[in-house]
Amino acid sequence: MKYRPDIDGLRAIAVLSVFAYHLRPGALPAGGLGVDIFFVISGYLIGGIILRESDAGNFSLLRFYERRLRRIVPALLASMIAVLAASALLLMPNDLANGAISAAAALLSVSNLYFWHKVDYFNEAAADMPLLHTWSLGVEEQFYIAAPIILILLARHARHLMTPALALMLGVSLALNVMQVRHTPVDAFYLPQGRAWELLAGVILNRLNFSLLFARWFREAVAWSGMALLVMSLILLRPDLGWPGLAAIPPVVGTALIIWAGQHGDNGVARLLALKPFTLIGLISYSLYLWHWPAIVFAREITLADQLSSRLMLAVVAFAFLAAWLSWRFVEQPFRKSTTMPGRALLAWTCGGAALVLAVCALIVTAKGWPGRYDAETVRIAGFSGGAEANLWRRCILTERHKLSDFPADCLDPQPGKRPVLLLGDSHANMFRPALNDIAGVSVMEATYAACAPDEALSAQAASKPCGQLIRKALAVAEKQQTRPDLIVLSWQVKRLDPAAVLALGKRLKRLGIPILVIGPTPEYSVRVPKLLAAARTRGELDLPARFLSRHLWQSDTRLAPLARQFATYLSPQEAMCEEPRRRCTLMAGQNPAYYDRQHLNGDGARNLLRQMISQQLSVEQRARLGLSSIASE
Repeated sequence: MKYRPDIDGLRAIAVLSVFAYHLRPGALPAGGLGVDIFFVISGYLIGGIILRESDAGNFSLLRFYERRLRRIVPALLASMIAVLAASALLLMPNDLANGAISAAAALLSVSNLYFWHKVDYFNEAAADMPLLHTWSLGVEEQFYIAAPIILILLARHARHLMTPALALMLGVSLALNVMQVRHTPVDAFYLPQGRAWELLAGVILNRLNFSLLFARWFREAVAWSGMALLVMSLILLRPDLGWPGLAAIPPVVGTALIIWAGQHGDNGVARLLALKPFTLIGLISYSLYLWHWPAIVFAREITLADQLSSRLMLAVVAFAFLAAWLSWRFVEQPFRKSTTMPGRALLAWTCGGAALVLAVCALIVTAKGWPGRYDAETVRIAGFSGGAEANLWRRCILTERHKLSDFPADCLDPQPGKRPVLLLGDSHANMFRPALNDIAGVSVMEATYAACAPDEALSAQAASKPCGQLIRKALAVAEKQQTRPDLIVLSWQVKRLDPAAVLALGKRLKRLGIPILVIGPTPEYSVRVPKLLAAARTRGELDLPARFLSRHLWQSDTRLAPLARQFATYLSPQEAMCEEPRRRCTLMAGQNPAYYDRQHLNGDGARNLLRQMISQQLSVEQRARLGLSSIASE
């Protein structure tokens, strides 16, 4: 295939967008679509290679995979060895062991499936894994397995139907992805069947020969339309639109139009993208993609900062570009040339390197992350996850992985002979379930949905969403005499406080004539609390956690309290857990961390907090009216 500098320019836009998004998500909220640009480019290039060689009658599956091996594996191995070495120096045992598993998954081309299984709402640690970005390589590598088989079969047995067949597959994949975005967003993001349409969009470009493209004015119109779509997508799209799904169509179409116009002749966009700054970054884009995310993760690990300072960001950018250039110059280039690295030598180096890395990964996992690097108590605290109890009380909470039909019906069934208490809200409500369960004679009815604020759930916009549907379902149950609760407990993470929405929620609940208890926002941290406590021990800085307390907590509590008290009894976790002048908050529940991540209390933490709030913030009469006298007297 003839070298096209404009495609390297597109690669530059893609990798810089992803890098900017990962460095500071708020600066370029749609920067993640750089991955979608990469998918279209890969589909075009790989599809073109297969179709041209098939048409010439000299396609070889072995030669195809040798080229893929040269392109992908050496640079991946080099970055992976560096990541594992840095992880052994910087990460706690549990994080190191998980990182080793992710490295093995990346080498075996299934990292997207590993992270699909690993990343969820209750596993914040997975978002900080240094090889998380390799999920996109997994999608591409699975495409490399399927594409030659499908395209060769179509070329040999149904050539006249190839374009319609590819278009049909694209449509099915897109439709599936749109449904996944609506019902199971994690599937939409990581699984190949919902991402295939982006790669197929690139493949189909090789089959579209439109005579008007030979007219310069038409090429210019197509190319600039594509660039406009791409730029507007980067500026205007937001992650909360649901991704990829329908939101990914503009950048995918924009990328496809730019590539399509460029394959039939010169145009202004192609000349712009062929400028040296773009092509130089495009040439090292693969290595830059491999190195940028580990650089960010380890910078955050060293500083414990959720957001890097401007100076540190510059250092990360400089390091990533230097590492990428070195990788391109001394790893990618030698291995990609058959003259300097013949096939047998390539196979020996890559297979030997992969076997060595897999062996190291197995050793790390078997050794449980080499805990001997730290004292036993630090290891125990750092690895604290809340225990098996956490899985039991999460049975009645839905997350983005679930459909409304997944909600267990018995979660809203009160136990006969016990006093029913209805728990509503998001995961911050769900964490109080074990504490409420411990109240003598209480049966907890629960309807909670992760990241679902009940005041927003009752809005007209949320009526068709699972979050709103679940809250409405719970309120309908509460209205029935046989399932009417004696108390409604509300709690949620206050991100955007809308006073009108809170008061509308209160008005809706007051109509039920049931006592209401609102538990305010719990202190949150920008770093996982077990990790903070372990870092405080290893660094000898006992006041370290206070530096990472989220400051918006005080404003949220202060604003929510007077609103909630208009229709409910209000409990303030901030008041119970924190010393106002120094803003130091309770982080331990006995010998264990009170939190299992940066914002959610574990069972013991929630029990201690609820008992303390009821004892200190409610009068005897209030406790009796709410039926909470027994927990206060424990």
